[in-house]
Amino acid sequence: MKKSLVSVMIAVLAIFVVAGAAWSSLRYYDTDQLEEGNFYTMTLRLQKGGSYMAVAAASQGKVDFDLTAIDPDGNEVVTSDLTDDNTDWIRFTADKEGNYKIKITAYKGSGWYELMVLDVDHY
Repeated sequence: MKKSLVSVMIAVLAIFVVAGAAWSSLRYYDTDQLEEGNFYTMTLRLQKGGSYMAVAAASQGKVDFDLTAIDPDGNEVVTSDLTDDNTDWIRFTADKEGNYKIKITAYKGSGWYELMVLDVDHY
């Protein structure tokens, strides 16, 4: 399973390299396992007006992860509801400076994920 996880991550990183993303655009990276119905939330300090993208890649094709960006006031900025069982992504602009949360939820199934948050202004 670890080999499959590495393969998925290499594929996701290759997409960003081909798209012109520089390593300096990577704001956060994490990998872990979630059981169905559970979630993980991480916090990042973001700049007002900055554009950001969060990408989650599942190591197993039967896991559906959803992503949500939450602003400093606790309001949902954007939520993904893609039905693709391998990757999920959101893109948003920070309306104010402050601590934003990125929440990944194991909507359907359980398994390992790779989570990246990118500063798309630095592609």
